[in-house]
Amino acid sequence: MINSVFEIKNFWDNVYPKLTNDEVGFVSLSARKKYLHPEEREFYGLKRTEMFQRRIFRNFREFYSILTQYEACLDAGAYHTNVGEHDDFPERGIPKKCVVCYVNINPTSMKKASMEFAKDVIDFSGNPDTSLYRHALSKFHNRIQTSRSRKVWIDVDFDTEKFEIVSDFLTYLNDNKVSYQVVHTKSGFHVLLLRDTIHINFHQKVQELNKKVAPDGEVVVNDNGMIPVPGTYQAGAAVSLVEGFSY
Repeated sequence: MINSVFEIKNFWDNVYPKLTNDEVGFVSLSARKKYLHPEEREFYGLKRTEMFQRRIFRNFREFYSILTQYEACLDAGAYHTNVGEHDDFPERGIPKKCVVCYVNINPTSMKKASMEFAKDVIDFSGNPDTSLYRHALSKFHNRIQTSRSRKVWIDVDFDTEKFEIVSDFLTYLNDNKVSYQVVHTKSGFHVLLLRDTIHINFHQKVQELNKKVAPDGEVVVNDNGMIPVPGTYQAGAAVSLVEGFSY
């Protein structure tokens, strides 16, 4: 899963926000069914995209340690689908070729996440269905993922390999003095806009470019802020920061 330690460290040093106070980072793995053939989806029981192994980190040491743990477990076939859970067949290890490691480009407020989760626990306690408590950890992870402390980056997702479309957008950003970073992924690019430098309505430009790539591609603002980690493999393809295309 890890392609380049240098790329991971470069991403941490030059892109990822510096965590302060109650802030943590959020990282996870996802099994993307679109990277499997239909018969493989059936074999592995991947009916949809599955997010798993959601973790938090507070510094680079913890971040990189999580990535190495992911890699070791994937190599060992330690992550399984639900196939075989209720029958006589063994559980099937999730294949590396469909796995993507995602990081939330903006930090999480653990104070906010904890307060929201406390409300969830109160709701649990008033419900006679005690099985809800079995899903408490998953609910807490959901709160961590969505409890953003501040928006440092805005992610524009280019689901296209037509770099001239991306280049058009970068020229637009340069002309308007918007700072950005570009991440190249398996299916396109993520252009990360530094929010404090945005003084234009870039959404109109995004809509214009989206029309140009449709119906074969898509250009959208990715509101959840989850991007593949530079320095890792996305379903076998290297994810990297594009040098020379930051501003």
